[in-house]
Amino acid sequence: MVVPFMQDFARPWGVLGGELGVLFAVYAVTMLATLPFAGRLCDRIGAGHALRLGAGGLLLSLLLFATANNDVVLFVARAVQGAAAGMTWTSGLALLAAAFPAERRGRALGFAMAGMSLGSVVGPAVGGRLFDWGGPRMPFWIAAGWTLAEFSLLLVVRLPSGPRVATTESSVSGGLSLRGYERIAGVVVVGAFLLCGLEPTLPSDLEARLGARPSIIGDLFALAALAYGIASPAVGWAVDRWGGRPVIAVGLAACAAILPLAANPRTWWGEAAALAGLGSALAFVLAPTLPEIAAACERNGANTFGAAYAIFNLAYAVGMAGGQMAGGWMAPAFGFGPTLFVFSAVAAAYLPVLIGIDPNRKRERSLFKSVANATGRDSADRAA
Repeated sequence: MVVPFMQDFARPWGVLGGELGVLFAVYAVTMLATLPFAGRLCDRIGAGHALRLGAGGLLLSLLLFATANNDVVLFVARAVQGAAAGMTWTSGLALLAAAFPAERRGRALGFAMAGMSLGSVVGPAVGGRLFDWGGPRMPFWIAAGWTLAEFSLLLVVRLPSGPRVATTESSVSGGLSLRGYERIAGVVVVGAFLLCGLEPTLPSDLEARLGARPSIIGDLFALAALAYGIASPAVGWAVDRWGGRPVIAVGLAACAAILPLAANPRTWWGEAAALAGLGSALAFVLAPTLPEIAAACERNGANTFGAAYAIFNLAYAVGMAGGQMAGGWMAPAFGFGPTLFVFSAVAAAYLPVLIGIDPNRKRERSLFKSVANATGRDSADRAA
């Protein structure tokens, strides 16, 4: 929601360029720091209560944004938002893993991923328009209102919080092991680096290059997210036919080729085409990772679900923080175009690492296909 207008919202307090990148990255840094404590808290109070705590933290962060009167409050609000994300990601995925048996878990994860995709589609478009219509604080007040409604609903709905959920998180509190997840976690880092590196850089470039208002910037980001969701069924078909390793490799190669193009168009149509292509390419990189981690987790035993999803969250947070800080620093120093060439090189450099990933087993492909199909079906229905 904040991506299209954060550079305008923070400008009066002198938060520009590299500082804007740091403001975006604070979210990922505090999320990264919160994840181990989130797992420990799930052990102590149950994942259901931890989910409520995360929703309350999100509400607090939005109220801080809405009432901010200096740059310190902005950074505090972003930090609280990241901590809330670490809590909700860990507890929410743990609830799903515990509540569904293996034969139904793929569909459950698919709906969860579809919800994430829907938020990525709706958030930028709604945020940009609310900013244009009602000023810089309206998006936060509106978001705080519906978050309050969601938080109130969570207080009255019964959520699992017994030992079954707690055991899925026990390995988080006891430490994480990357054994068996190294290269897939690396894919998550690279994908998040490429995706999130655009957040502090692309809006400013679109404003300067095309004279874009926040509503238009939001629409372009929404288009990229929509392309990601629509591409998911194709990703599922490709993984089922050729396996995860070549599909991820194609996605990385496509990202390396398309990224530099996003800095060149002089028309809305050209920019929309470049971002839609990039969103589709990122689907081929990121969409296979969560189901593949789930499949690897099943080979290690059901009690490792909490740690497996914490690894995914940690990898994503590392990539997010690295991409946002790198983009926020490089774009003002070298320009947006050269920054995208560096990002392209990062995608290409990871391709050789994929050689060591084992081909997907039939069971893993089936799990992925169910997730991808559910994600794509839900995204396509809502788009229609």
